[in-house]
Order: sequence, then C-alpha cells, then structure tokens
Amino acid sequence: SEEKDRLAAFVKEKGINYSIASAKDEDLPSPYKDIRSIPTTFFVDRNGIIQTVFQGYHDYEALKAAALAEDFKGVVKEGVKPKDIAGQASQAVGTETAPQLGP
Repeated sequence: SEEKDRLAAFVKEKGINYSIASAKDEDLPSPYKDIRSIPTTFFVDRNGIIQTVFQGYHDYEALKAAALAEDFKGVVKEGVKPKDIAGQASQAVGTETAPQLGP
C-alpha cells in the first residue's frame, strides 16, 4: 500500500534500526493494536516480556526509573500483570513474550 511504502521510505531515510509500525496496520498483534494514547512506551525485559506500559507523556526521570527497575537487572518476575493500555489486566503483559513487529 502507499502508506506502507511511505513508511518504509521514511525508515530507510532516517536510518531507523528498530521495529516501527503504523497505526493503520491492521495486522498488529495485541497489545500494540490496542494503543489509545500517543506516545505509548513498552518496557520489555531481557526475556522479551512486557513488564510495564506507560501511556502518554512521562518525563525523563519516570522513564529512567522504569527502565532501571529490578525486573531489568536480574531474574524476571513471573506473572507480573500491570494494567495494560486499555486499563484492564492484560494476558500479554507480564506473562507472554512481546509480539514482534518486524524481522
């Protein structure tokens, strides 16, 4: 589609080397397709488990604290279920590997 072509060109032009998706991408897996606020930040631990989701703007100190949380330093806690982006306990948050957006 034209939208995907424009996004691919943008990624190439800017040298982006991480996964990026469009809000119009209907194939996005949960919880990514459920985003209700921009920006939305997912904190994924070393095992690929989403440990925390921040909706909306958060200052540097809040983001830094989440990124440096104990979950990211040692053994990952099992079954952590922070509220997801829709405000309900999410099965995809804290219990499953984060869905991949790209290769």
